[in-house]
Amino acid sequence: MTPGRYQFVLPSEVDGKLEGLRLHATLQGNKVSRSDVVAALIWGATVDGDELGVMIRLCRREVLSSAPSPKVVRPPGPQSLSKRIEA
Repeated sequence: MTPGRYQFVLPSEVDGKLEGLRLHATLQGNKVSRSDVVAALIWGATVDGDELGVMIRLCRREVLSSAPSPKVVRPPGPQSLSKRIEA
């Protein structure tokens, strides 16, 4: 099976946590990408729908309570998929 290509935006606080997890694994001698970390977390998740809902609300509340992050300014007009994936 070929891996899917997904593009999504993470709040800066969550992105920082993802990078911290990747760095921690790397410092332990593992060759790890950010995609590896996300895949492992999804694969190992054992929460049910109710627990996931609670986690999502807590995450949203935490992100909303933190300082606003600067917005990325993009030029007007459509962008090709390849450019969006590289970004």
